[in-house]
Amino acid sequence: MTPLAYQIVKELTLPIRDRTFSDPTGLLPRMSDIHCFELSEVFALIVQLVAEGGKPIIAMARETSFLPASRTWVEWKDPDSGERSGFLLEELGGVAWVCGARRAEGHFASFPIEFTVPLAGSSDMERDGIVRVKGKMPEEHNRAVSLLSLALTGALAFINTPKIIGRRQHMPHRGLERRLVAQRRAIGKFPLHAWTEIKLHVTPPHDASGEKSTEAHLTGERALHFCRAHLRIRLGKLEVVRGHWRGDASLGIRRSRYVLKADGSARA
Repeated sequence: MTPLAYQIVKELTLPIRDRTFSDPTGLLPRMSDIHCFELSEVFALIVQLVAEGGKPIIAMARETSFLPASRTWVEWKDPDSGERSGFLLEELGGVAWVCGARRAEGHFASFPIEFTVPLAGSSDMERDGIVRVKGKMPEEHNRAVSLLSLALTGALAFINTPKIIGRRQHMPHRGLERRLVAQRRAIGKFPLHAWTEIKLHVTPPHDASGEKSTEAHLTGERALHFCRAHLRIRLGKLEVVRGHWRGDASLGIRRSRYVLKADGSARA
């Protein structure tokens, strides 16, 4: 599990009187069967997307904002403060309800509220990413919650854009897994899953100096075709490219369909 998720789930193995996790929103019993994603390495890029007002990422979210698992845990570490934040996302009614937690010096607790992240196809997404809140909070925190929701929208874009985003899989913590299984006193499905670390992956340039000169297979204009929204790296910076049409309609229209296939080298 990711570091903060591990610390929270570990509390389940302790007697209630020995637990140090303050849990006003009831996060602890919902931490079973979660799929974890560690995004500390791309945290600065997520902050960059939020700082730019979020409109480009909202446009892209109409295609990338979906949960990779029914219970998705997203976690990152702030490089400046060193504190860790984690968020459990569960889909309900076309949106992802979020229950967050934070670990800092002298603070280990779930957030006092829950909020939403609009998902692709939802009415909230069509209303420019409206955020709903469950629980009471001061009005001055409204903007912070909206920014968190936007940051998680950006996080889903990273998770669901595998071409330039690298992934490193880590196996579950065996000691914690044994303790949880023993506590359940049942044989069957393991409660922990392998977790995924999201890494910015830039492919090194290919050395073609020794290759023979050849002409490109396709030259000239292409038929009109649709380019999906995606992330790309340009001049060393991350950019959000909105979905758009390209090409010459006089040459016809090229339509595509997209089929997701598992990588044969990957292990569940």
